[in-house]
Amino acid sequence: MTSPIYFNVPEALDYLLENRHVYTIRKRRKDDHQSTIARMGSYYDFHTVGSVSVKPVLLLHEEGREAQLCDYVSSSGFRTVQEWLSRVKEWKHPMMLYRVELIGGT
Repeated sequence: MTSPIYFNVPEALDYLLENRHVYTIRKRRKDDHQSTIARMGSYYDFHTVGSVSVKPVLLLHEEGREAQLCDYVSSSGFRTVQEWLSRVKEWKHPMMLYRVELIGGT
């Protein structure tokens, strides 16, 4: 196991817990691995939710990112690509799209 993958965006965490998978955009590149997932509680207290498999899917560049994400938005927890991208706090080049699958926990 590696360090936890944190979900502080409720739309993504809720989608993962309900559907057992979610696509998520992350700043740091990660290899295929298993990890625990955690969510943000009050006062930046994190709570373990379960175990997941994290797999890189796509390297995202700022230019053309909307078109790249169209095929994945339906499994992101967001209604539109624009809504999804509005939750990315800071765009660092390049960013990665990951498929996170729940393999244990809730």
